[in-house]
Amino acid sequence: MMSRCKCLTRYWIDVAEWTGYGVTATSESEALRLARDVAAEIHEGFTVISVTPNVDVQALDTGHVIPNMGPPSNYGVWFPRRNL
Repeated sequence: MMSRCKCLTRYWIDVAEWTGYGVTATSESEALRLARDVAAEIHEGFTVISVTPNVDVQALDTGHVIPNMGPPSNYGVWFPRRNL
């Protein structure tokens, strides 16, 4: 019996209230749930502007996002750093 791949994908979630969220998850819906949980934890709103799958992390903000992110290859929210 073949099993379904639980492959991880990097997502960048642009929101109106914050710089954005970087999440590695098995699906877009899971990434949105994980980011929404962090937004609630830091008391931010969560109005999604766009979701970018397979985001190139080198294209993200080098002054704020890159120096403050966790490893994007690890499961979970890597910006803001929560997946360590």
